[in-house]
Amino acid sequence: MQPMNEIIIVDNSSKETALKNKELLAEFKGLEYIHNSLNNLYLSYNIGIERLDHKTSDWVTFRTDDDRYYEKAYLNLLEQYGSEYNVITGPYWYEDAFKPLPTPERPLSTCIFNKKVFKEILFNYHKGADWEKLKVIFNLYEVAFGDEGLMRKREHSKSVDFPIPNRPIQTYVNFFTF
Repeated sequence: MQPMNEIIIVDNSSKETALKNKELLAEFKGLEYIHNSLNNLYLSYNIGIERLDHKTSDWVTFRTDDDRYYEKAYLNLLEQYGSEYNVITGPYWYEDAFKPLPTPERPLSTCIFNKKVFKEILFNYHKGADWEKLKVIFNLYEVAFGDEGLMRKREHSKSVDFPIPNRPIQTYVNFFTF
């Protein structure tokens, strides 16, 4: 298992939510957690690329409301890391993964992650972990869970099956069996 200090999270949520997320993940020593307080695509995108290039990160997230920047960043990341990393987009991040570029109906949000590392995190670190910690790992940004974010996300999609706290963890483990 790779040490946790090789995992980085860039959180694009509000300052208050980011602080809460950081607290929830405090038990995972060595996890590097960066709050992108400007909620700026280039900040988180550049942080992620730099760290991926130096092999010190296995996870980068970014989000933007401008699809022109989003598409460019998405394509750049896919081109550079497509063989090692997978891209998950939109509200159906656990159902609609590995599809082409997102459509205008989907929220503009993306995770790129190392499959092997993510799978090991699930099986080795989160057996029996409570949902509050898991939901931060799975989504990494407030937009999927905050009340305001939930409403914004629903505006982009007619039907969204959001994860809920009492959903069995096995649902996600099955999906991420590579």
